[in-house]
Amino acid sequence: MIRIAILLLLVSPAGADMTVTSDLTITGEAGFGTSAPRARLDVKIDAADNYAIKVSSQNGNVLLSIDNAGDVAVGLEAAGARLDVTGVADDGSIGLQLRAGNSSNTVTSSQFVFALSGTQTFRQSIRSQHDETQENENAIDFYLWNSTGSPNTLGNVHVLSIRASSTTTGSVHVMPAGAAPFELVVSDGQTIGGGTMQRGEWGIPSSREIKTDIRYLRGNDMRRAYEELKSLKHKIFRYKGGRSPWKRGLIYEEAPDSIRGPSGTISLDQRLVLMEMAMKEVHERLTAVDRTVTQMERGDSDE
Repeated sequence: MIRIAILLLLVSPAGADMTVTSDLTITGEAGFGTSAPRARLDVKIDAADNYAIKVSSQNGNVLLSIDNAGDVAVGLEAAGARLDVTGVADDGSIGLQLRAGNSSNTVTSSQFVFALSGTQTFRQSIRSQHDETQENENAIDFYLWNSTGSPNTLGNVHVLSIRASSTTTGSVHVMPAGAAPFELVVSDGQTIGGGTMQRGEWGIPSSREIKTDIRYLRGNDMRRAYEELKSLKHKIFRYKGGRSPWKRGLIYEEAPDSIRGPSGTISLDQRLVLMEMAMKEVHERLTAVDRTVTQMERGDSDE
């Protein structure tokens, strides 16, 4: 078995460069910087070397490099991370592609895995699903490590799914429990829509500067709001898909148009406006009653 270290000693003086102008075939192991290679290609760098491997194109552009710290750069000379892949987004090029997607019926392989600090423990992953005919089977899923499982077992807590719902639309499903029926669904892992959402301070801008077609509401509008408020039929119910807790609220199809929101929702902001307007109508009615009582009392005193 011919080793390249021995070959260099035979054809080149010590310390001199060797140039091969034709093909070179090595049937054994090749060592660079070592006389005892332990692989088909074994590269050992010196302290003064900046790179272990560097591959350039015909015009001198660096295609691949591995520096003395083990960082890998693809398409550039110096890596800015453990793996640094460069590309030109504006010309439609792909920076990194993994040809390892799951079919819709066998979602078991993980395309990205994140482990703890150089170990194989507490691993979390990203998986992809692909189906060429069914849009709702195309998805990217996120799995977290489960603290009740083995530290060396790949995490299987399905916490987030970004999923296609049609050929042109998609949805985000937190703690998925089936196909998300809306653009955003928060589940408890068992019931679609059975999860809990929290939000910080939020509001709709109310400045006159950003509004148009402003019309002040009058007495008839207040009376209509009062009648709509009286017509609300509150229910107790559970959401479909599992044994979710009992809820109290309204049914979209039974609610007046003034408080209906998008995608079958009830608008909390419009419910508040409806209540405010109804309270103004109640106030007007109480004021009228108070005037009537005052007039009656004055009439009694005159007698």
